[in-house]
Amino acid sequence: MDRRRRTHNDLRMAISNAVRAVAVGKTAGFRVSPGAQEWVTEPVREQRQPRPGDVVRLTAEASVQFAGDRSILLRVISVDRRATYAGWVWLTGYTVGKHGDATERREVFVRRAGLTMA
Repeated sequence: MDRRRRTHNDLRMAISNAVRAVAVGKTAGFRVSPGAQEWVTEPVREQRQPRPGDVVRLTAEASVQFAGDRSILLRVISVDRRATYAGWVWLTGYTVGKHGDATERREVFVRRAGLTMA
């Protein structure tokens, strides 16, 4: 069996295992990512919906626009209830400065699993 076919079969097996794990309620889901030589399944951590008043850290995990030194703290003032892509959410809030003061109003589209409660 050539390498390409073996990798495809490994991926099918990983997805099949992830689907079974979700079906029996063992996890919130799996993310399948390619490793150096094989496909690796990682459990996706479950994240609660942010609420108004929460302060969240936005990094590259939440969205690429917050990569590197562009991460921010955001004090949430509203969470949009409209349907979006699974695991993503629109947040409206104020960026929090060094001294804890609100500096700028922002509306951002971020991954819930990438949010860190500050």
